[in-house]
This record gives sequence, structure tokens and C-alpha cells, in this order.
Amino acid sequence: LGIRGTSATVWPLDMTAYSNASQAPYAEYTLPVQKGLNVIQLRCLPTFPINTSYDLRAAISVDGATPSIISIKTTAMSATWDETVAQGYFPAAVHYTSDEDKTVTVKVSFMDPGLTISAVASIPFSAGMEDLTNVLLTNADMEYTSANALNKQGVTSRGYPRGWRNSNTGTLSGNSWGVNSDAKHIYGTSCFWASASPMPNTFELYQTIPASKIEPGTYLVTCNLGVFKEKLATCRLFANKNVQYYGNEGDYLTSMLTSGENNTFAGYGGSGSGKMTLNPMQVIVTVKEGESLKLGIRTSNYMPDGTRSTNDNHGWFKVDHFRIQKVNAVDDETKISEIQNSNFKFQKEGEVYDLAGRRLNSNFKIQNSKLPKGIYIKDGRKVAF
Repeated sequence: LGIRGTSATVWPLDMTAYSNASQAPYAEYTLPVQKGLNVIQLRCLPTFPINTSYDLRAAISVDGATPSIISIKTTAMSATWDETVAQGYFPAAVHYTSDEDKTVTVKVSFMDPGLTISAVASIPFSAGMEDLTNVLLTNADMEYTSANALNKQGVTSRGYPRGWRNSNTGTLSGNSWGVNSDAKHIYGTSCFWASASPMPNTFELYQTIPASKIEPGTYLVTCNLGVFKEKLATCRLFANKNVQYYGNEGDYLTSMLTSGENNTFAGYGGSGSGKMTLNPMQVIVTVKEGESLKLGIRTSNYMPDGTRSTNDNHGWFKVDHFRIQKVNAVDDETKISEIQNSNFKFQKEGEVYDLAGRRLNSNFKIQNSKLPKGIYIKDGRKVAF
């Protein structure tokens, strides 16, 4: 039963709901964690409470800490229900900060009858030696709020997340921006959203890495970005003058593009109704000696006909999971001199994935691919083209 073929629950059902985790039946697991911030995630069977008198709660305690109680109760046909049934589990997660690489004990208390755990996972935010995210960026995964506190699963915290700024040329009106868990494909527990009615003519969420902190070289900048298809505007990932628009090239009038930017297009159609889906974006940028690197998300209030929206939040977005990696460290076997061109043919024996691990071609056969320039995974290797 469940995504791993084995699951844990309290049996036989005693129909008891516990108000205190110390009184509830529990199981203990050991998990490896990395130095720094980690998320400990229960992957629960996406079921409903036994009846309307009950919740569906789990309590999570890591290495004897005070347990956090999380409810996975949802309603049928909701956006959350759609997502969790499709992926096969409902996540319940807590943060854990470790001072070293080690193994921890995770105590899971079953607070309500019917709660079923399919798997327990440790998700690190440290990305390894080749990745420079933790060295160059602050709060790249939007886990910390404007008050410098870790944002708990299911909680909404308004304001710009720690380390991120907005451009003075595009101030948002109202108070609809901050971090929460309301999106598909979140890494960790939180993503950032920015919305206003109307959105500014130009809005930026960004960080600037000073020249004193970044070495000259070529870098891959990635993130997970979401936009609703009817409010696409000109939302894009940018790194200095290099940008990647969320949609197809045909979605944007020439008058909507910004002079001086080097454009690529991710080719996504945008999310429909319900939860916004975050999709992987990528830009390759070369930083010269003495040059800083400004990166983030840039958007506007442009409508498809090139006019400006004045009465809704056209151009709003959600974003998560920024990463920065030096390209010449991508793969010992694939250097810049070995870049494949845009006509590279992916045959059946070569499955192709993006950097988030999602398969890009359903039939394993893409010829004269129009995928945006960037880095992909093929045959277990990272390939730039």
C-alpha cells in the first residue's frame, strides 16, 4: 500500500483522537540529514478522515524536539485533493537545521485514526560542491519570511522573503505578496508570490551578487516559476541581460519585449484553474571581471494585445527554488567545448529530463528540438545545447 509498497498505520482502529502527541501511538525512523537546513517530510496516503468527527493529523518530532502537529485533512475535488491523489501522497513537513552531516531520529505520532504513512523523506537545501547557491544567494528556496523566521507548512507570511528585494521602479500596491505553500511542485515547504491590481508596468524581485563575491565565468541560473495562462504578461527569469520568458515566443508582441535583453522562451502554456504549477526555468549568463550579477523574476501588466491592464493582477507569479551553478563544473565529461547544437537528436535510448528531474519527451524522440537553450539531463549526464 502506498508509493513505496509498504505503509504504517494504527491497527486495529481504536477510534481515538489524541490531543497530546505524548499520548498517541507512534513509530520512529532514522534519516540522514546534511549540514544546514533540511525538510523532514512525511508522505501520507491521501485519504479522508474516518468520519466528520475526526481530523487527520500527524505529529513530527526530530531528535527529541517539541513535536509539530500537521493536519492533512482536505476535501474531495479541491485543488489540493487533485494534486495529492495524482502524486500518490499528501506531504506533511517540518524544518530541521543541523550543525553537521548526520543521522537523526524522527518520531511520528498518529494523532487520528486512519492516518497512514507511506514514506519518510529528508530533503536537504545544500546542493553539493558544484552548486554555488548557498555561497552566492540568500534564502534561495523562499523558506524564510521577511521576519527571518522559517515559514511553516500551510502558513501564509506576507512581505518580501529574507534576502530578496523589489525594484523601486515597480512598487506593488496592497499587501498581496509573501510566502506560503499554495502551489504545485514546491521545493521544501514554501514559495513566494507577488500580486497587485494592477501590477506595475515593470516589477522585479531580485538579488544582486557583487563583483567582489562572484568569480568571472559562465553560470547556469535556474528556478521554478508559475504563471496563470490568462495572465501571462511578460513574466520571465533574468540574470543580468539574459532572460527566459515563461511562454512561447508567439505569446509576446515585439513591442512587449525589452530592448537590450537576450531572450529565450521556456514554452509553457501557463496554469489553468486551481493551484498554480511551478515549472523549471533556466538562463545561462557570463559574468566578466569586475561585473556583478543581478538575478530574479521580472514581470509587467501587459495583456496579450500589448495594452496595459489597469483593473486586475495580470502578470502576477509564484516562484521557488533558485539555483546558481558554474557551467564549467556541470560535468567532468561534458565541457563547454562539447556543447551540443540545437539540432541534437534525442533517440529512444536517450531519455531527456530537465534539471528538476521531469521527463521532457513522452515518446523519447525529439528531432530538431526547439527546447530553449540550456542544460538538460540525457543518459545520466548533463548536456548543454
